[in-house]
Amino acid sequence: MITLTIFVVRIFMKSSTNPMSLENIPIFPEFSKALDYVTEYMEIHQLPIKENTMNSQNRYYVYEDFIGERFIWIEKHEINI
Repeated sequence: MITLTIFVVRIFMKSSTNPMSLENIPIFPEFSKALDYVTEYMEIHQLPIKENTMNSQNRYYVYEDFIGERFIWIEKHEINI
């Protein structure tokens, strides 16, 4: 069995949507590529980038707006194939 690490980008900008049911989720083989994708998205939409580290839930929050319930994060997943 081989373990494959992937990074999933979740862009949650509408509070009425469940972030776990988003469609067309970008998936990357490397964290740096996922972060580049998010950085470009945030520059286009003029959002401030939050410096962070991967937390215990394997999430790296790049943008957090608690009042507007808007978040962008990168999830690390390990898949056994």
